[in-house]
Amino acid sequence: MGKKDIEAKDYFANTKRFADLFNYYIYQGRSVINPDGLKELDATEITLAYDNKVKFSVQKFRDILKSYAFMHNESAIYLLFGLELEAKTHYAMPARSMLYDAMNYNRQISKIAKMHRDNLKNEKQDINSDEFVSEFWKNDFLIPVITLTVNISGKPWDGPLSLHEILKVDDPSLLNFISNYKLNLISPENIHDNEFEKFKTGLGRLLIF
Repeated sequence: MGKKDIEAKDYFANTKRFADLFNYYIYQGRSVINPDGLKELDATEITLAYDNKVKFSVQKFRDILKSYAFMHNESAIYLLFGLELEAKTHYAMPARSMLYDAMNYNRQISKIAKMHRDNLKNEKQDINSDEFVSEFWKNDFLIPVITLTVNISGKPWDGPLSLHEILKVDDPSLLNFISNYKLNLISPENIHDNEFEKFKTGLGRLLIF
């Protein structure tokens, strides 16, 4: 990893700037995400895969990953925010970002399964056979993951913005049955002049530059 990459990650990992980015993208600049509620997480994504019934691990490294917890209607809400900083256009970015999210969901499922296995050793629980086999109870839920890509190349992003754009499909009707993945992207050239003021930190000036 180059010095510029490290400096960029350090800059954007700042909780105020991190929250500012997601508040701009998700809430049009409203201060909904509180920096104080963000917690740094291990950005390593690991999942298990199988090749001819042989189990092996797949490891990928996000740029920045933070958890966020807040209260809404007297209920605790949890989210995971991933940030990818691209100094060059990555033409497979939708698939890459989708993989990060899928690996994180898989890791959450694995943690829940382990928790259930440990609990079953200590106490009898009223579960059905489907729950027992899947190790994921009917009332279990996953924490939503939102991954945002920021173009810091200084050049316009000319890459794809969705998975469908990088699929070779001769019959367009097939796309109705292929789940799409939308790339969440902030690229300075797509921000209108009057929108830079929505940033509450120095990010607006940085992106203008």
